[in-house]
Amino acid sequence: MRQIAASIREVKVLDGPMNVRWIFSEAVRAEDPPFLFYGGHGEPSMLIGEDIITGMVSVEDVTRAPWLVRGRIVVAIPCCYSAQKFGQACIKMGARAYLGATEPMYAAFDAEEHNYFEDWLDYMSAPYAALLSGKTVVQALGRYRERLEHYIQLYRDHLGTWPDADWHLEAATKNLRAVVLLGDPTATLTRP
Repeated sequence: MRQIAASIREVKVLDGPMNVRWIFSEAVRAEDPPFLFYGGHGEPSMLIGEDIITGMVSVEDVTRAPWLVRGRIVVAIPCCYSAQKFGQACIKMGARAYLGATEPMYAAFDAEEHNYFEDWLDYMSAPYAALLSGKTVVQALGRYRERLEHYIQLYRDHLGTWPDADWHLEAATKNLRAVVLLGDPTATLTRP
């Protein structure tokens, strides 16, 4: 994410202790970004950030303050479950599109035989890179799926020769199924 953020001239990165509700709200108010990108822990009704009790932003927050998401594209990848309720609330409150997961998402780990983590970074960053290059949200989702299908085939081809290929094959397959697009599939980062 940092590499992607570095490619944008004006980006506000909230990580670590900055990834909390009040700082998030103030950053959105001050910057008025066309998009919100989040990668981290999630629940059906919130993006958790650094506050496991109240979360960084929740269904209640966007319902009370629709300006947090109105007119924006929200991408929460990787982030478990957030498209179940939170993504739906974002769309209801005026977000142009939401790209996120309805199911758990799985991380990847390096192993002696292959750098699975590098693969994971590649496919998880694919939708962000696509959006930043001017693609639509549906094209960004397509790019994510295309990269995952590549790695799924790679792991399938190495079953029996890479000891951890079976686990990463299953994780990548679940990550492929988990992500959904809500809202306008033709939305781009350029505001209408």
